[in-house]
Amino acid sequence: MRPALAVLRVSDAWEAHVACLAEAAHAAALLGDADRAAALLAHCEERAVPGWRGAAFWLDLARPWVAVAGGDTARAVELSVRTVEETSALGAVGFQIDALYDLVRLGEPRMAADELDRLAASAEGPCPRLYADHARASVDGDAAALIAVSERLTALGLALYAAEAAAQAAQLHRQSAGSHDYQAIAARLAACCQGARTPALLLATAPTLTRRELDVARLAATGLTNQQIADRLALSRRTVENHLQAGYAKLGGTRADLPARLAPPACS
Repeated sequence: MRPALAVLRVSDAWEAHVACLAEAAHAAALLGDADRAAALLAHCEERAVPGWRGAAFWLDLARPWVAVAGGDTARAVELSVRTVEETSALGAVGFQIDALYDLVRLGEPRMAADELDRLAASAEGPCPRLYADHARASVDGDAAALIAVSERLTALGLALYAAEAAAQAAQLHRQSAGSHDYQAIAARLAACCQGARTPALLLATAPTLTRRELDVARLAATGLTNQQIADRLALSRRTVENHLQAGYAKLGGTRADLPARLAPPACS
């Protein structure tokens, strides 16, 4: 996005710089750089032209991942649902499919599976059908089907999505004999993702945590105090402390150990 933005500062007849800023915020969020993601998103919102939906769609897709980077996965789900509803009303099917798939990646496949199935029946290209199959495999709790989806995503060059599907398979079978194999696949694919830190990859690393426990632990791992975490997630300080204590019990170690415990799968 950086070279694209440099060009668009000189000539931009279609407000494409807003879409580029949104994608830059999206990328920073996927890498876990919450402050940069939030700053880019704010800059993007300042530059957006009211009523110009073409660029606004990219902004809508970026917002949930900026919320994830900020530790609020529940808010990310709410934003994705809103985008699904808005794109459906406007007939923006491509963006609607992307927003539905974000729900799958955020751990809410039941909210997306039926609609992805319906849209995939008439949409062009391989991705809609593949996204629908990912959603269905997640809903069914079918780890083998998720690995098959991961292989198809890999063949298309979609390394992050492939790593997430494999990580979800590893999470499903975390206590089974095959869990190590699934984890190894997820680790190999995650190593190709330039440091991405998404909920699916992190939950594969810490599969026993609830989503809210993970949100709190991730923020604590960045150095925020309990009060700062409480303020960011609109929780009480006592609730934050309880989530952290649960996290320590499940992961082992103390607050100082959280960065290592929550590191994405590494290449093995």
